[in-house]
Amino acid sequence: MPVYKDEQRGTYYFIAWYKNIYGKSKQKMVRGFRRERDAKDAEAEFRVRVKKHGAPEDMTFEEVFYHNIEHTELKPKTKRRRINEYNKHMKDKLGNIKIHAITTQQCLEFKQYLLDNLKSNETARTVFSGFKVVINHAIKYFELPKDPAKAVPAIKRVKKKHSYIRRQEFDKRVQTMDNEVFKNMCIFMFYTGLRIGEAIALQWQDIDFELKEADINKTYDYDSKELGPPKTEASADVVPLADFLVGMLEEIKSKQQTEMYGFKESYYIFGGMVPTSYKAFHVAFKKVFSEYRPHDLRHSYASFLANRKVDIFVLKSLMRHDNVQETINTYGHLYKEKKHEAISFLND
Repeated sequence: MPVYKDEQRGTYYFIAWYKNIYGKSKQKMVRGFRRERDAKDAEAEFRVRVKKHGAPEDMTFEEVFYHNIEHTELKPKTKRRRINEYNKHMKDKLGNIKIHAITTQQCLEFKQYLLDNLKSNETARTVFSGFKVVINHAIKYFELPKDPAKAVPAIKRVKKKHSYIRRQEFDKRVQTMDNEVFKNMCIFMFYTGLRIGEAIALQWQDIDFELKEADINKTYDYDSKELGPPKTEASADVVPLADFLVGMLEEIKSKQQTEMYGFKESYYIFGGMVPTSYKAFHVAFKKVFSEYRPHDLRHSYASFLANRKVDIFVLKSLMRHDNVQETINTYGHLYKEKKHEAISFLND
């Protein structure tokens, strides 16, 4: 089989010949495979694809979309989201169009459709970004000579305005929550910055009472009702716990050990044998904090720390962001006073 090793790069590549829709012989070369076997498998798949669907020029947008889905490492939640976005916004408009026939004008019209019909600018931006992923996949794997969307400006990100709950207000209102489990979960989220899926997934084996830490190593996907890896690599980290949270957890654990037969360390802190219901928690949360979202507890935690002049790099670590720029983009405005403090030294 025509698979070769790139001695300079230490990777493998394949070369395959095929006839395009005009009967002209063309060469296909794909580089960058770490193993020879991977290159051979890719070449065999390419030949099967050409035999089944014809030359790369014959591939439809839908075929390229699903090829990308199948050959990209995606979390199950991300895969479901992308397929849902395709079915709702791309399938009818682009699905049957041959990928080589898509024009810049069609790309422009699709972008405008998203802006006109989707309520959220961020959702429109995400869908258009997914559209661009398919185009780039076609360039890499299906001989698309140029990007028809290159001249179309991306949908600009609109900075979200976050809502913050003041500590005094939170402490007062959370006590009116009827369900004890949900009340404790709210308190834990507000004073740790955990995302709702991370809090639901938390088990007793994740808590180190001596070190006063919580090991965040998974999250709960409320669509599939399954546990999965944290949102990002940086999200998997240890979160320090305040003394009063440790005391609260000790009380919850003692109660579970007394009331739940066969108690195990694998039991969920906010649930027991099984994770608590996201839907039920959301309903209970909205009864008390009608103008807020559960995720606003996380932003409120960050706001509280920023107002206590916690260093931005420490805040980045506590929020478990991928990089400090993400922290600055999200919470940098809370440090405005720091600028004035720095300049005040010039008055001395």
